Amino acid sequence: MRFALASMSERFKNVFFYMPQSYIGSLPVNTLMLANSVKTRLNKKLKLNLKVFQINENSLWLPEVRRIDPDIIISQGYYPRNAGSIPVLWETYLVDPENSGPVSAKRIANYERRKRQIEKYGKQAAGIALRGEYSVNLARRIFPEYSDKIYNLPFYLPDLEPLDEDSVRQKHFTRDRLEMLFVGGQAILKGLPVLIEAVRKVEKIYHDAVHLHVVSKFQDGAVKIPCADWITHYGEMTYRETQKFFQMAHVYVMPSKVESFGLAYIEGLANGCVVFARDYEPQREFVDYGRAGVLNNPESSDDIAAKIIGLIDNRTKCIELALKGLCDFRSKWHWSVVGRMWVEAMSKCIKYRRENI
Repeated sequence: MRFALASMSERFKNVFFYMPQSYIGSLPVNTLMLANSVKTRLNKKLKLNLKVFQINENSLWLPEVRRIDPDIIISQGYYPRNAGSIPVLWETYLVDPENSGPVSAKRIANYERRKRQIEKYGKQAAGIALRGEYSVNLARRIFPEYSDKIYNLPFYLPDLEPLDEDSVRQKHFTRDRLEMLFVGGQAILKGLPVLIEAVRKVEKIYHDAVHLHVVSKFQDGAVKIPCADWITHYGEMTYRETQKFFQMAHVYVMPSKVESFGLAYIEGLANGCVVFARDYEPQREFVDYGRAGVLNNPESSDDIAAKIIGLIDNRTKCIELALKGLCDFRSKWHWSVVGRMWVEAMSKCIKYRRENI
């Protein structure tokens, strides 16, 4: 996301991003990032005690900040407590645990922690960036005093261009078999075992009516792929290679157990897929609460199977959902729309800070 924001300078000439790679953050933050990177590359072979590095606030390296002399600082997760008079657009996350998945003590604790952070830093921040109208409305209800500085700023995706409507119609009408796609490095966390079981149930009723394409390198453990003609597994792929699968697929489904956002859902919308989104926030918003895709219970193979059968039995509904999702992507998630939202928010933050120093 940081690299994507930096690329905004290429399309919005009144914006220039400077993105230091390491030294502008504090040692604990950078060590945490490095440790997570190493752990991911080595899968679960290396055990690290990352709690040592967990902190809730960040310090800027002031000599570098003075050299850059920025108009605004964008900080994700950690609030730069020594930003001084420089306006800060602070990215954070807020979703009620009742609406984000099975409720647990950990989810509730994280939610309460984030609320305390917003309460603590909200007054200092020139802007508070969240992703999705649900999160924005929730934050404004809890913190009405900060309503004017809370912004909906989705991920900026400069390389994601939508298919045209004719291509979407063509791919849905020229093949009888329903081509389904799953993309996810952490296949277990993203719900692949449940999805396989769902497709297996569909195959027993409608033989050769569906094919599941799985793109995953199984980062969180191996998943047994049935030796059957209704499923194909592909290993690690480049972004461009993966996009070709999105362009081919009728349906994109990722029944994640846990999902803070889920960029792959947005990729599915852009490529004219019927997106199966987990029936929680903020994913409900991606498919317009069932009007631009399908909501499913990520823990129920029966529910997913029933929803797949519903599309097999009604391919007209399938294309209607795909086209609505495509339209929503163009109006809500395309880089040209999201980029303007970011530029407008940054401009307001700079103005807000100048008026309130």
